[in-house]
Amino acid sequence: MTLSRHVHGPVDAETRAALTKIFTDQVFVRRTDLRPTEHYALTYERLRHLGGEAPRGRALPRHPEWTFGLAQWTAVSCPSLFMATVLHYYLSLDPILDFASSPEAVEPYVRELETFGAFGAFLVTEIGRGTSHLALRTEAVYDGGGFVLHTPDPDARKFMPNTGLPGVPKLGVVCARLIVEGEDRGVFPFVVRVPGEGVAVRPLPPSPLVPLDYAVTSFDRVRLPFEAWLSDGASITAEGYADPLGGGDARLVRTLAVARNMWALATAGMAATSRASVAIAFRHAAGRVTTGRLRPDLPVLGYRTTQEKLLGALATAYAATALANQSMLGWIRLRSAGRPGAPAGEGDGGTPTWFPVATINRDACLSKVMVTGLAERVAAACRLSAGAQGVLGCNRYTDYQGLAQAFHSVGGDNQLIVLDSAKAMVAGVQYDPPPGLPAPITALTSPADHLRLAATRERLLHAALSTTVEDALSEGADEFDVWNDHLALARDLVEAAGEHLTLATFLRAAEAEEPAVQELLRPLVQIFALEQTARHADFHLQHGLLSTTEVAEIPGLLNAAYDAVLPHAAELVDAFELSRELVQAPIAGDYVTAFAP
Repeated sequence: MTLSRHVHGPVDAETRAALTKIFTDQVFVRRTDLRPTEHYALTYERLRHLGGEAPRGRALPRHPEWTFGLAQWTAVSCPSLFMATVLHYYLSLDPILDFASSPEAVEPYVRELETFGAFGAFLVTEIGRGTSHLALRTEAVYDGGGFVLHTPDPDARKFMPNTGLPGVPKLGVVCARLIVEGEDRGVFPFVVRVPGEGVAVRPLPPSPLVPLDYAVTSFDRVRLPFEAWLSDGASITAEGYADPLGGGDARLVRTLAVARNMWALATAGMAATSRASVAIAFRHAAGRVTTGRLRPDLPVLGYRTTQEKLLGALATAYAATALANQSMLGWIRLRSAGRPGAPAGEGDGGTPTWFPVATINRDACLSKVMVTGLAERVAAACRLSAGAQGVLGCNRYTDYQGLAQAFHSVGGDNQLIVLDSAKAMVAGVQYDPPPGLPAPITALTSPADHLRLAATRERLLHAALSTTVEDALSEGADEFDVWNDHLALARDLVEAAGEHLTLATFLRAAEAEEPAVQELLRPLVQIFALEQTARHADFHLQHGLLSTTEVAEIPGLLNAAYDAVLPHAAELVDAFELSRELVQAPIAGDYVTAFAP
């Protein structure tokens, strides 16, 4: 059977075995006795060790099996290491290679990152204003031989790059506005050494969510060599300045296209933590026996309330995995086409609306939004199912929940992605609403019926928002006021589109498997579909899509699906290939002995 392939997507068995061996090394043993700065230093020590054991160097971002294997194994083993790995390889080394004017120009930087003479950092967001990506104020002024990097005022200080640990040098990829002969030529990345002369760093207070050496960083007329400009085809010569993209929003979108790396890796990592949460919860539940008087010595998994949490979490983890694998394959196809960060307008970019990051690839960023939410939901459900044990950080649920919560803002704020997507959907930018419900639903036993409901909900919400906005604008209303009054409806529309996408992807992935695997996955798809329909039962009732009788049948249908999954639950969890040595959660094993005085 290919259940393992269904779970791990492009990460082949050989890579999985190598990664499992790497991550059971002593350096990855969890430490809970460290001060924050010691934790940060250990994270970089682990990254250096990881780089030595997976020696792909500059080629690593071109190897999808290692790229997504590292995303999954680091997220499960150490969320802070996941963040540091993404920053080092995919937001520093990768854009340096992709945007360089020539390989020779950046060879010293590349070699330094490969050998961990410095670690990578990515500096884009500025502290003073929300949505600062739209109007970055950090400047890099061309002076005839190189550039002068400058922070013009306190609001323009770079917020939360990982530059705050003394004694750990960084090569920062800094997004700044290029000024040539007094003219603004758009936002480009520049390579900057931190610490360095004119570079001011103020460490931020420790964060309980994905701890790393976050800081506020600013630049006081820092001299940069010409090679530090990652020009991406633009040039400054005796004839003047030239940019094949023309500057402006197209250049901004191109520079921020590195976010595509973050989306793909985040979806892979978040899906992996959802699987880890479930694996820990099931191993705990398997050994946790109750003393209830109605049924003494019954394992907690025998109770419907536990099944609702854990089997619902199992179904959601598989759904998140299907969506993450689709996102990974999209990233691989883009890489194979030789377009790691294509400019807007080349097939999937479109015209920037409110938030240019979201215009790069709407399905990719929407997948990041959805998987982040699903992973957080799974971790929370599993933590609650563990009772008092779920409170303990050593049992990992707070680690995984914290990583998901952090990624609501990291790699493009989810709220901004949602609102920009809604505006583009109303404008019809690379979007057509799904067809309506061709006939009334007569039963909820088929996931295809739930898919039709999800599509219809999306279509109706799109029609409602489009009509409302278009009517108001046609009457001369202010565009901001119109959208501001309907942000909740915009959010609901994109939520509906994301849920439709997730269910369709999960169903399609399950149906593509061989019959034996389809049989295992079918009740999981049913659970996920039923739960989604139940969450929006009021909408379906209001619009006549379901009757009260049909809604009342959902709990019974869920119980039947739970019964179908239970005999195969261990097999479905084992397909995650998450050893106790990897997850390192006491409740995934003999926690009575682990906590013995």
